[in-house]
Amino acid sequence: MAATAVGDNGRQFRVVATNSAGSASSNAATLTVTAAPMPAVASAKIAAGEEHTCAIRNNGSLACFGYNSSGQMGNGTFTAATTPTTVPLPEATVAVAAGYNSTCAIGTSGTLRCWGGLMGSLRTPEVVAGNNGIDVGGGGIRAVTVGRLHACLLTVSGRVWCWGSNSLGQLGNASNLYSATPVLVQGAVGVLLNDVVSISASDWQTCALFNTGSVMCWGQDPASSQSIAIRIGALPAATQVSGSCALLADRTVRCWNGISNTIPTAIAGLADVSLIGYGAPNCAVQAGGIVQCWFAGGAVNAPVYAVREPPAPVAGLGGVGALATGGSHTCALRTDAALLCWGSGRYGQLGLGDIAGRTTPAALPHSIGWAMP
Repeated sequence: MAATAVGDNGRQFRVVATNSAGSASSNAATLTVTAAPMPAVASAKIAAGEEHTCAIRNNGSLACFGYNSSGQMGNGTFTAATTPTTVPLPEATVAVAAGYNSTCAIGTSGTLRCWGGLMGSLRTPEVVAGNNGIDVGGGGIRAVTVGRLHACLLTVSGRVWCWGSNSLGQLGNASNLYSATPVLVQGAVGVLLNDVVSISASDWQTCALFNTGSVMCWGQDPASSQSIAIRIGALPAATQVSGSCALLADRTVRCWNGISNTIPTAIAGLADVSLIGYGAPNCAVQAGGIVQCWFAGGAVNAPVYAVREPPAPVAGLGGVGALATGGSHTCALRTDAALLCWGSGRYGQLGLGDIAGRTTPAALPHSIGWAMP
C-alpha cells in the first residue's frame, strides 16, 4: 500500500481482493490521517540571519558568529565575530532563530529570550515570554521565528503571537501599529489562529502551517499589506513552510510571491525532498542528505513566482540533517554533527576565522560538537 499523508485525510477508498475465483470489493470507507504528535519544542539547532549565524552545541550552549552591528551576537558587544562566540545565557538552549539583525532562543525552562535590533539593539539576551516574561499560555512556547523587524512565537496549543514592526501587517492582528509585546495573530477580524504546527518569517511576512497541511500568511503583499492571515490558495497539503516556500506531502516544493491572488510555482528538478530553507539562495535537502539550491527572480509584485537560477547540487555535500539559509550564506548540519558553511563571509558569518567567502562548504572546527535535531 502506498504511504499516506495528512493531505489524504477524508479521501474515499475501497479494499479489493482478487484470487482465482474472481474479485470482491468492500464498501467505500473514509480515510482518516492525522499528523504525527509534535514535540513540545520544535528542534531548530542552527539559524542564519542576514549576515550572522547561530548554532547550539551538544552541551546546550549557544554560539553565534558574524555581523554584530545591532548586538545580534548577544555577547554584550557590537564587535563582529569570525569564530563561534558563546552567548551568555542562564540555561541550556533547545531552539534558536535568527532574523535580519536579531536572534531569539528558547531555553530548557520554556523561556524565550531575544537580543539585537528587534530589541532596540540590545546586546544581551532579554526575556520576552515565559518565566518572568509575558504569559502566552497554551502549554508554553513551542517555536520562534524572526523576520527583519518583527518576530513571532508559536505555543504548544497552536496559537501564534507576534511583536515588533507592523507597518505592513507583520503582526497579523488587524492593525498596523507597532507592538513591543507579543499580540495574537488573527485569521479574520476577531478570530484567532488555532491548530498551527509551525511558523516561518521572511523579511516582512510570516507564514503558518496548520495540522491540516494548509498554509496561511500575513504581512507584506504586492497588492496590499495583509494585517490578518490569509490562506495560500491552490496549494496542496504541506508538511513544512519556510518563508514563501512549502514542502508538500508528496515531497515536492512550491514557492509563491506575495499572499493574495498568488499562484504557487512548482520548483522543477526537486523530488524526494525532506527539508527546505528560504533565503538567498533557497535550498532543499533530498534523499541521502544531498542539498540543491536555487535563486528566485522576476518582479517582486508579480503574481507568479519565477526561478532565476534553477536548483543545482551543492558539490561535496551529503548526509545533511539540518539547514539554515541567510541573506547571502548557507550553513548545513550533517548527521555526523559537523557544521559546514558557504557563501559570503565578509563579516565572519561562516565562522571560519576570517572574512573570506567560500564557494563550496567548509567545516567549522569544533571541540565540543554541535547539537543534532
